[in-house]
Amino acid sequence: MPWESRFVMRRRDFVPAYLRTWESGALQEKIARALEQLRDCTLCPRDCHVNRLEDRFAVCKTGRYAVVGSYFAHQGEEDCLRGGRGSGTIFFAW
Repeated sequence: MPWESRFVMRRRDFVPAYLRTWESGALQEKIARALEQLRDCTLCPRDCHVNRLEDRFAVCKTGRYAVVGSYFAHQGEEDCLRGGRGSGTIFFAW
């Protein structure tokens, strides 16, 4: 068939990675690791080492919970990075 290649699959055969991660139990592990990173925060280039689990903050002023400023599909990347429908973009407040 014309659509058959090693880079294309049928929609009904596609399972998003986030669903596979959740179903395998790996999502809980990733959440635990992410929360642990907040204990000695180096998630942004400022490397402030503040304990955000105690709702402390430094330059970023984020504290325990990040606030999403905006989000949308992004079409500006190369096809190999964004696929056919865009990639997700998230901007945080502060």
